[in-house]
Amino acid sequence: MPSNSEDETNAKAGFLAYLEELGGIAHNGLLFADDPFDIERYHRIQTIAAEMIKLASGLPREAAEAWLSLEQNYATPKIDVRGLVLQGDDVLLVRERTDGRWTLPGGWCDINESPKEAVEKEVLEETGLTVRATRLLALFDKHKHDHPFQIPHAYKCFFLCEVQSGALLTDTMETSAIAYKPWKKLPPLSLHRVTEKQIRTTVAMARDPFHPAKFD
Repeated sequence: MPSNSEDETNAKAGFLAYLEELGGIAHNGLLFADDPFDIERYHRIQTIAAEMIKLASGLPREAAEAWLSLEQNYATPKIDVRGLVLQGDDVLLVRERTDGRWTLPGGWCDINESPKEAVEKEVLEETGLTVRATRLLALFDKHKHDHPFQIPHAYKCFFLCEVQSGALLTDTMETSAIAYKPWKKLPPLSLHRVTEKQIRTTVAMARDPFHPAKFD
């Protein structure tokens, strides 16, 4: 059975997810509202949602407000891509400068990039290796996995990648180290980006060429 602390963490994550959804509803309302009173109400709802996110998560209110008002079109989840590169029993990881912890190489999809193009670019920029994405292993809803709460809501695409050429860099603007690490003995992970369970799951899937992609 889950512990009290686990229950509290899950409850907090669910509460924060509802607040983000509330901010998204207010944002989408502003896209279509014509009545000045409705517009005023939606702006107020955005402000309240941002203040509640600040109180519940510790994020600065300005950061929450900036995200909730950032989108100029219909609010939808963002797309994050991660590349799984294997070498025997080791997996390619990068250490983030922001928190000093390790993750699979990857990042946000940019406009006019497909997920495949995005993950291949991110792996090259973060490791020095030119790779080819060969399989979509998983498409996960970040809210349904054991990540700490973080704005924005995101879907996470995990791709199996094969090295084509290149050599490992020592560091980059975003990473302080790049290395192959045993997937059975992982270093401290940047949990906003990837979890141990996700790495173990995708490694197992990658080793089975007939395993269908997982999705939430």
